Amino acid sequence: VRDKSLSALKQLREAWEHLEEPERTGLLRAVIHSKWFDGALTLAILANTAYTTVQANFEMKTLGATLEGGLLVDGVFALAFTLELVAKLLVHRAYFFVNHDMAWNLFDLGIVAFSLFEWVLTTLSGGSSSG
Repeated sequence: VRDKSLSALKQLREAWEHLEEPERTGLLRAVIHSKWFDGALTLAILANTAYTTVQANFEMKTLGATLEGGLLVDGVFALAFTLELVAKLLVHRAYFFVNHDMAWNLFDLGIVAFSLFEWVLTTLSGGSSSG
């Protein structure tokens, strides 16, 4: 049983290593692989980082109070990053999870899922966002 299991795992690893995503075409593929898209995402990440820093500093200075409109701003960032993720999933489909960007894709998926979860919980609780 052990030898069969090891053999099956070896075959699975070899098959995984030889997976190649078919060439993707179309407008959405062109958009997500454009310099404009990468630049816009980089700016969004930098803006989100700056906003989170300002928000955290404000909360520290005011003993937990949050910035006015913080929940809306968090929602806008969550929506933007969700749309990026959906666009990539639509283009790459299941290969999103096995292509050469797999590690980054899984990282993005985790971050976006956590952000959405936090935003929904904060919204449903009627509280203000904590960043």
